[in-house]
Amino acid sequence: MGVSYEIARREGILGGPEKPISDLGKKGYKRFWGAEIARWLLQCKETDRKKGKGMVDVDRISKETWIMPEDALVVLREMGVVEKAGRGKVRTL
Repeated sequence: MGVSYEIARREGILGGPEKPISDLGKKGYKRFWGAEIARWLLQCKETDRKKGKGMVDVDRISKETWIMPEDALVVLREMGVVEKAGRGKVRTL
């Protein structure tokens, strides 16, 4: 998993598993995502002062870890570290 994410980083694209994913695959990816996000959070020094000390948003985590926002949010919820999770800015394609 780490190798595939590193390749995605170098190519400038967000990584992730092929869908649909098996239950066993979900467990493995969630463990990987959790470790990557926890590592990033521990090394994160800059915060958004308007939101409060130690607050970052899912989009920033996604951009800096190269994990899809919806995957990052699932893991953050399971870790119990999501304070507020709304829809955020509505984006049209």
